[in-house]
Amino acid sequence: TTPSLPAPVEEPGQRPEPLPTPDPVVAGDVAVALYATPYPTVVQGSNISYRVTVSNRGAGPIDLATIDVSLPSTVQFISARTPQGSCAPERSGGVVHCRLGSIAAGRSVILTLVYKPIRADSLEISVLAYNLEGEDLDEENDHASNTITVLAPQANLASSLTNVNQTCRGTGAAQRCTISGRITISNSGTKASGAMRTNVLYVPSSSGGERLLRGLNVPAIAAGHTRVYTISRTLARGQRGAFVSVQVDVNRQVSEANENDNRVEMKLP
Repeated sequence: TTPSLPAPVEEPGQRPEPLPTPDPVVAGDVAVALYATPYPTVVQGSNISYRVTVSNRGAGPIDLATIDVSLPSTVQFISARTPQGSCAPERSGGVVHCRLGSIAAGRSVILTLVYKPIRADSLEISVLAYNLEGEDLDEENDHASNTITVLAPQANLASSLTNVNQTCRGTGAAQRCTISGRITISNSGTKASGAMRTNVLYVPSSSGGERLLRGLNVPAIAAGHTRVYTISRTLARGQRGAFVSVQVDVNRQVSEANENDNRVEMKLP
């Protein structure tokens, strides 16, 4: 038989010490979101307000939350407001730098940045958030961007008819009818309209063709303003009106955002 071998004797220090269990990582996680008002379009020269939310989604604190807001040369920086820390545009332009300080786990800081677009174009703003003095568990949520279309200022004309009436005297071929009413021409656009020709038309009850009741040479209308005209016209003997209408800018002299509301029509009593 084969003799059994004695069990090896372990000398002190020969057995490897177990590796220590690492402590769980407790760190902050910077995340950023970006929202614009108005959206998705804005008129050139009007302010855009951006709300930037910087959050800590981690289990530990963010030691020094920082964001860089990059913007093109087609916008003008107006202001930045933050409840903690401070923001300032870099002297070379193109970037607004904000240091927000510490953000505890589960907390957020909301900033408001205001810009003014100075050219009609596609406008993209991007934000990069990071922890300047500490760890950041997830860098995938550190960036946000927003694209807005900047529209050139335009006029937008519309007309309305109110207090419209038709009074008639006599009968048959001797009948005389007078059409009266109030015309309001408004410019709801963002640019003055320039002068225009506007026609007030009527359709006789005996014929289907439109006829000129009154022509108006309307001066320029500033953005957000109106012009009001009162009409009173007597028709030819024996005629009675069936409809009255207003056609604004008949020669299309004014560049508009929408020309679909340049005409209004009303049935006469």
